[in-house]
Amino acid sequence: MGGGETITYLMARHLSDLGHDVTVVTGALDDFQPYKPRVNTEKFKMKYIPGFEQYCVGRGDMVKPLSLIYDTLKKINPDIIHVHNLLPQYLLSPIVGDLNAKIVLSYHNTPNPPLRIIGQFNDYELDYAFASHIFKKTKYDSLVATSDFYKQWGIRLGAPSRKTQLIYSGIDVETFNPSAKRRRDYFRNKLGLNQNDILITLPSRVIKRKGIVEAMRALELLKIKYKDIKIFLPCLYTPFDLPFSRQILKLVKKRQLNSCLVHYKRHISFNEMPLVYAATDITITPSYYEGLGLCVLESLGMEVPVVGTDVSGINEIIVDNINGLLVPPRNYKKLANAISRLIDNKELSRRLATAGRKTVLERFNSIKMALELEHHYKYLLKNEN
Repeated sequence: MGGGETITYLMARHLSDLGHDVTVVTGALDDFQPYKPRVNTEKFKMKYIPGFEQYCVGRGDMVKPLSLIYDTLKKINPDIIHVHNLLPQYLLSPIVGDLNAKIVLSYHNTPNPPLRIIGQFNDYELDYAFASHIFKKTKYDSLVATSDFYKQWGIRLGAPSRKTQLIYSGIDVETFNPSAKRRRDYFRNKLGLNQNDILITLPSRVIKRKGIVEAMRALELLKIKYKDIKIFLPCLYTPFDLPFSRQILKLVKKRQLNSCLVHYKRHISFNEMPLVYAATDITITPSYYEGLGLCVLESLGMEVPVVGTDVSGINEIIVDNINGLLVPPRNYKKLANAISRLIDNKELSRRLATAGRKTVLERFNSIKMALELEHHYKYLLKNEN
């Protein structure tokens, strides 16, 4: 139930591959469309709940989705209900006592004090109190945190530490595989790139906290030395924050970066992202904060070198100069310097990229995530207390 679509899908797919019957209850069926061809329909089903998505984003009440979810869960009669995010957990709380199932909670809302905890309310103290109430007062048997950042924040907000389990999110290492680099020219041709162009990709939503402004300021410095440098923002065509995306385009024009910004006038699907990484020379993630940087994992899985910021959620993945480069957040000069190091030192780039793939295989592999989750589910079912 709930958000974190990529993580939810991978959990469900691998658990169904392990022989378990899995149903994803969702109000955002469109978000799962890219995965549908890969769904095992015998073991992996999806149930659409009208009004659920509207409730989760604060645009609808809870009456209709709660009634439909209650009927659905009573019919399925699951052993485990894994709830993703705090609003679905809050929705479930009135009926949980009537369900003969273990409740597992995960959340993907990224706290950023003093601005937000889950982003449900504009008032920070109210947002904090609401999140804390869910962790302290609603019933769940275990909090499964997908990063140490989420684990520590969950405990801080009131989750009992004895109920909290760290199971890192993982990526599909077969989908995000360096073998896709054999098709390096496929997307480069679509983007209109020349053979010698240096492509920097920032694969995140176009919102302020992702460090887009700093990326553009770094690009302004880099283009002095590297005439063929380009930057690609895959999400710019369908921006999450339209006013901010317009601000970025104004900045690009003001700083005379139009020739450096690559435009692609079509939405890029999840299934196309491996080809985007295959076309990329360097990935950057200059975020101000992250829960866990999935795009960092995807890039490392593809053996593309990464420059990230030294913030929680990224520095849980990257060890500076071992499997990537870390720079302070909001510092475009150091970001530019790190990118320049990778451009100038191909051996460094190769070493970091190879180590990055190894990190993903060993620690952030979605199959490993599913096996640990299966083990935890079995533990909960065997232990009433």
